[in-house]
Amino acid sequence: MSFRTPRIFIGLNGSTISVPFGETDMDTIIRRFHALKTRQNAHSSACKLPPELFYLIFEDLAAISPMQPSVNSLWDKIGWAVITQVCHRWRSAAIAHKVLWAHIELGSMPARFLNLMAKRAGDYPLKVTCTSHRFPGATLIPRMRALDIHGFDGVTSLLQKLSSFPPLPLLEHIRLVPDQGIYNSPGLTSNFIEYTVPNLAGLTMKFIRFPWGTTAPRLRRLELIQTRVVRLDFIFQGLKCLPDLEVLVFDDIDISAPPDDYVSVECPQLRHLVIKGPPNECNIFWCSIVTHPSAFVHIDASRACDAPIYPDTGDLADLATEAGCQFDSELFGDRPTFSRLRMSADKLVPKCHIQIDDEKSPGGLYGSSDRPTSQHPHPNAGLQVILPVPHGTHETFHRDFTHGAFETMVRFISAIPPQDWRTLEMQGTMSWVSQPIIDLLRHISAIQTLRFDHCTDSWATAELCKHLDPFYGIEPDGEPVIRLPNLTSIFFDHVPFLCPQCDGKIYSLIEPMGTLLKTRNDLGHGVKYLRITSGSVLADYVSKWEGLVDKLEWDNDEGDAHSRHADLEDEEDLSEDDEEEEAVGSEDVSD
Repeated sequence: MSFRTPRIFIGLNGSTISVPFGETDMDTIIRRFHALKTRQNAHSSACKLPPELFYLIFEDLAAISPMQPSVNSLWDKIGWAVITQVCHRWRSAAIAHKVLWAHIELGSMPARFLNLMAKRAGDYPLKVTCTSHRFPGATLIPRMRALDIHGFDGVTSLLQKLSSFPPLPLLEHIRLVPDQGIYNSPGLTSNFIEYTVPNLAGLTMKFIRFPWGTTAPRLRRLELIQTRVVRLDFIFQGLKCLPDLEVLVFDDIDISAPPDDYVSVECPQLRHLVIKGPPNECNIFWCSIVTHPSAFVHIDASRACDAPIYPDTGDLADLATEAGCQFDSELFGDRPTFSRLRMSADKLVPKCHIQIDDEKSPGGLYGSSDRPTSQHPHPNAGLQVILPVPHGTHETFHRDFTHGAFETMVRFISAIPPQDWRTLEMQGTMSWVSQPIIDLLRHISAIQTLRFDHCTDSWATAELCKHLDPFYGIEPDGEPVIRLPNLTSIFFDHVPFLCPQCDGKIYSLIEPMGTLLKTRNDLGHGVKYLRITSGSVLADYVSKWEGLVDKLEWDNDEGDAHSRHADLEDEEDLSEDDEEEEAVGSEDVSD
């Protein structure tokens, strides 16, 4: 028979420490006391936080690490639930905070989890996520504030279940997203919207039609995905019955018979409009829905660009014309002005991105957050457009859509009346050919700051910088042309400068940068601030440019740039000597 070693327990600030019975070494005992005290001090600050702070921390933790239990798992070892095992104070705070237990996952949670969470949620309204195969029971349905049903095939059977619901005044958000469906799927009824869920604030549906004309005075968000509309006037008349609508998403709406003429509808509360689909349908909805002046509008017309051949049918020109109307101060004089124009493209993808917003308040964000906050419930104003790039089999075969991307963006931007844009940002890979560059720089003449961000095609970046040289393309006796006369700052971030000899002068940024800085400085239009980060450029070149600007910032990252070639150094030294001799000669003549 084995015997347990007797131990004595000594209290310390409400905790206990055990010492083997008979151990008389005071040094050992003191060490144990100090070890316990150290552990307590390390956790005492966190353990003594007020409950209100605990609740905020626990809610963030629950969002980051949700519970996803399996049949055989212990609830207190999953996701955020581990906080209940830290100490008695944390456990009590977590159990008392009902909102933590109010998200019910019917698809994955065993019955014992559901009962436990429903009990601890108390009278707090529930968010229920499920499939049509495991539907909420009669005890959960009246308590639902949010219902998310996904992963089902039978739309008709689901709608029948929903129609049998009793009035649910607590239910505010519904999301119905099946795995499969067709555009001709049936839809919700007006009776369900008006009487079953009278306080509905948010509705997302895929393949399921919305009962246009239904009065829903509290509906603030409506998202329809791949649904069919027989007549557009049904939508426009129906939007008038949604006076509080703030967010509207039309994702690939199939219009059976687009009309030749349609009347616009004003949605004065609409602060976020998202339209996705072919260019012609995007144009129809964009020009027909008048939003709040400070709305953020997102247009994705790139759905048609995945085909091997995508010809320019004129739809992009119509979309550009509508953009011009949206920025017409005579038509919409109460809309805010924007300071930034952003252009981006990817060589391998036949689409390009344009964003117009304010640099201090990036469009689409909520203040500085990507989610609504109490201080910023609506997104920052702006316009984001994704355009398809017209292409043929040649571009598709070589996976190179750079030429068409830049020209598509320039045509779109040129249709917008000249704005007071002060910052131009270029991102990605684009092929900037001469005439579109000239057209763009002429149209955005108010630009003060130029940013190149991950522009990996050095030839294109060098080509644009050459056009900023006032003497580029000018006859020897011609007058210089100052493009972007207000330009004072240039930023390069992850842009390879390359070597003039190894990579070729037309690909390297070294000479174009030095030339534009010097010539613009000589003509009184110098660049005041230059910043280079992760640019793979030698310190020798940077030190020369430093004397041509008021301030230069460089992260000392030479990357894979190698030492300068000896013959290149000799040529530069000779050219500098020639300049000095010419200067001396001119002084002799003047004397």
